[in-house]
Amino acid sequence: YGARYIELEIFNRDIEHKSHPVIGIGSEHSQIIDTQNVLDCKDVFTAIRERIFSEKYVDNYTDPFFIFLNLETKNNINSLNKLYDIIKDVFRDRLLDETYSYQKINIANTPMCKLMNKVILFSSDGYEFSKLEEIINLSTTNPNLNRLKYDELPVKEDMALKQKVPIIDLE
Repeated sequence: YGARYIELEIFNRDIEHKSHPVIGIGSEHSQIIDTQNVLDCKDVFTAIRERIFSEKYVDNYTDPFFIFLNLETKNNINSLNKLYDIIKDVFRDRLLDETYSYQKINIANTPMCKLMNKVILFSSDGYEFSKLEEIINLSTTNPNLNRLKYDELPVKEDMALKQKVPIIDLE
């Protein structure tokens, strides 16, 4: 079935201090939305919750669901706290318990059976000093999560050199 994972870019709806979070598409680390349309976070998270744990939509509905929040909010605490409230309201019992709060446990070492029927939250930096700190299970500020772009993936030859393994080409 593959990983159940989605990455969402979270922006401030506008430049005001009391802005609210929206999902959009933008340039890397620009905090500027590049599209005409944005999606309301509550609407998107509600649609996700209604489908990811329903056997009506997917066969592996009990598998954990991973959400990566790519925060482009420029540390707008009001917007981040609203995002926290939305996530807590929508996913309630599907979030991991307080044992996993504040990244206290390396989620990468957690047996899969403890993650079943749960939403696991990953995040970029930018959540610090907001209420989101409580529910982020792993972030890019933690050495246990490293995001790689496609062009940063090691090539077969580089991996073989590091491991001192001969390259065998079967072609």
